Amino acid sequence: MKITGIKVRQVEVPLIEPFRISLGVITHSRSAIVSVETDEGLVGYGEGAPAILISGESLSGTNDVIKAMERELIGVDPTDLEKVYWIMDRTAAHSGSAKNAIDMASLARKQVCQCTNCLVDTRTSSRQI
Repeated sequence: MKITGIKVRQVEVPLIEPFRISLGVITHSRSAIVSVETDEGLVGYGEGAPAILISGESLSGTNDVIKAMERELIGVDPTDLEKVYWIMDRTAAHSGSAKNAIDMASLARKQVCQCTNCLVDTRTSSRQI
């Protein structure tokens, strides 16, 4: 299985009540929603939620880092998490929100792969989905 594409979408959801902390007031939840697609038709979803007041990351910066990581991750097996992590660290040493979004999508896909493998009938080698 190989990654064939990574799509990122920015969302901004207003909070019902502002969230006040010593660094300021947060009025919206801003996230980067990522879908990681494979050559087998599987899609994993993840979310990165940068918080400028806490981590110093911005939504636009997270979006840019995900796009840079996409170029490096095309063709990589998404279940080979060690390789995915190594590539992400090499591409952007920090950027925790971007890495988290891709990590969640890769882990979700790995779980799907493990679950579908459990459904293989070992007597006939056919999938019982």
